[in-house]
Amino acid sequence: MAPEAEVPVEAAIKSIEIKETGFGKYVDMLRTDLGDKDLIIRKKGAVRYAGDREQTDAGIIRAKYEEILEILGRVDGNGRQIDHFGVDGDIADNPVLAEKVLPLIEDIEELYAGNPAIGLDVVDWPTYPRHLHAWAQGMSDVASYWIDLWTLVQLLAADCKMLLNPSKTTASKLVTSLLKIARVPDPVDEVWPRLLRAAEMTQNLADRKRVWNLASEFYHQSGEELPEALREYEPPAPSPSSAPTSLHRSRPLVSPLEPTHDGLDNLREMAEVLGITTGSTLKLRGEAVDPMQCIEQTKNVLYFSGVLASKWVLDPGVRNAFDELLTRLDDLPEKERDVRFLIMDPDGDAYSLLYQMRGGRLSNEAVPHLKELARRHPSFQVAVIDALPSFRIVVIDEDMVSFSPYALEEERYATSKLGWDAPHVVLDPRAPYPLAEAFKLYFKERWDHARLL
Repeated sequence: MAPEAEVPVEAAIKSIEIKETGFGKYVDMLRTDLGDKDLIIRKKGAVRYAGDREQTDAGIIRAKYEEILEILGRVDGNGRQIDHFGVDGDIADNPVLAEKVLPLIEDIEELYAGNPAIGLDVVDWPTYPRHLHAWAQGMSDVASYWIDLWTLVQLLAADCKMLLNPSKTTASKLVTSLLKIARVPDPVDEVWPRLLRAAEMTQNLADRKRVWNLASEFYHQSGEELPEALREYEPPAPSPSSAPTSLHRSRPLVSPLEPTHDGLDNLREMAEVLGITTGSTLKLRGEAVDPMQCIEQTKNVLYFSGVLASKWVLDPGVRNAFDELLTRLDDLPEKERDVRFLIMDPDGDAYSLLYQMRGGRLSNEAVPHLKELARRHPSFQVAVIDALPSFRIVVIDEDMVSFSPYALEEERYATSKLGWDAPHVVLDPRAPYPLAEAFKLYFKERWDHARLL
């Protein structure tokens, strides 16, 4: 990807952010991956690729992209691009062109296999060696080119696939890929009509709401009105909430609950009917509802509702484990994974109130970590709501729901050891009359009134 085949070792170390002592091992690994140690030459403070750069993945991608330009009539007789190639409908309504271009786009997508240029377009100039500034600027320009091309390919792929194969499965996959573009700090405007249309095609109301909220937030942050052409994709208003229990799960009690002499039998039966399990605990740390334990238990679905989710992301070990879970879930079909965190709006009035209630013992330092994880992982959504949380809620798959009342005031918060010693109730969703359903409903109702972070 570098502008020249030869790269100063000092620049390579700085760009890929490794220690100089580890660079030799990095080069050995690269030679092994390429299958030919002679392709990478390290000599006189520089490292050089000795192979044919036109036959690298980058060279093949560029050649296929130029072939797309020719098919679309965007080059002159000398093979030069005649104008800025965007996504202005060349393919979206032309199935003949789409059928010619799509195989090339799919080849490019496979060669990208992610985007290695991400992160290389940003240079920390104050810490970068001055004598390498010119090289770093050239590298940043090249990386920006590959990021822009990756974005363009994804948008063209969306046009082709929605035209040629407008199925729910296609739409679901496109939502996943287009969300990666929509979640970058400054996404291109062209992503929104495609993302909204793909979400509508999924016929999945949750997808439509998620994408609609993301688009609305983008235009709100930009100080612009949502374009009229996009308003047709607004999802329908939520229907009135159903009862907390799922009727298909409910079954008659074996016998009416009759009071006993000491009430204990009655209490035990009530707990069994509602699904209050023996897994309930008088503390959080080290138990089944500890964040690390929750991460290890999760197979497909994880919901959390609380103050700011600090216990999930501030500890590096927990955060890394959570990151690995999300990476695994990203590879699952969209309908088979769903991780949602609902936290307080750090810019809201409720946050200010809680800050006062806790005597200043409140920090929003978890928010940047949550934003970054949501940006990188399509399986993960974070939403904020301007309200004090009544409970800490965790939902794991169809197996477990737990809740704990929050100690909001400073004194109770301190005596609960910052929430670690707060009692947690574990609920069985498969109980005859599951109390778990009430807390899942409570979570989803709050989610519907929240905005994506």
